[in-house]
Amino acid sequence: MKFIKFFQFLVVIVFNINYVISQAPEDCVQTLSIFAEFAKVKNYDSAFEPWMMVRENCSKINPAIYSYGERILKDKIKKTSGDEKEFFKKDLLKLYDEWVENFPKQRNKTVIGKIISSKAQAMLDYKMSDLKTIYEVFDKAFKKDSESFSNPKHLNSYFQTLYNRYKNNENGVSMELLINKYEELSEKFDNESVKLSKKLDLILEKEEQGSVITARETRNKKVYGQNSIAISQYLNNINVIIQKEATCENLVPLYRKNFEDKKNDVIWL
Repeated sequence: MKFIKFFQFLVVIVFNINYVISQAPEDCVQTLSIFAEFAKVKNYDSAFEPWMMVRENCSKINPAIYSYGERILKDKIKKTSGDEKEFFKKDLLKLYDEWVENFPKQRNKTVIGKIISSKAQAMLDYKMSDLKTIYEVFDKAFKKDSESFSNPKHLNSYFQTLYNRYKNNENGVSMELLINKYEELSEKFDNESVKLSKKLDLILEKEEQGSVITARETRNKKVYGQNSIAISQYLNNINVIIQKEATCENLVPLYRKNFEDKKNDVIWL
């Protein structure tokens, strides 16, 4: 029965794709509006078919295809099982790749780090690969675009994945690598915290002056506050981990080995 149900689902997908091919590009704007309205009220089941039509036929029309598409597919993963669930998991990873290809920038700023780290997080959440592969995707996101790789949960998962590999005694995952990644990410958390504080201060200052803040500023105020708390919590998590592992027994040989090469490096010191 499950196979028959999944086969029927694939027939529907193929039918929709064939319909999309015959759909005129000018219809894409209207169909985009239809799925977006459904997605805004979290009616993802109704959004699915028009969303697929736009995704297949007009992939470059609007980044909403991918931001809403992420929510639509995650909803499908949550509601399905068996082969259907696996299909949607793989399609979610495919969507992230399409997102990078078609909309690597938002408001003239790259968002590649944000997108690729979201892909790595999905791989981790849905247990779609081994820790080494997942870490490599996180690492790719950080190296290609650390600026937009700013989600506190994703940054924590990046470090936690490396730490779990270290605890599993994987080849090539040394204490030195763990310490270096801790230093990179703790600095990243600090920088993100400062950025959020500045953004939040601007809104609070506007409120204190008696000015009316916009609906967008109200939403941002809430998001900035939540992210500030998350940064503090996740930074504390990685501090606890490193305090447990970074004993004198481990650190003295490590720093002694690197001292000659690093003794003029103020940041390292």
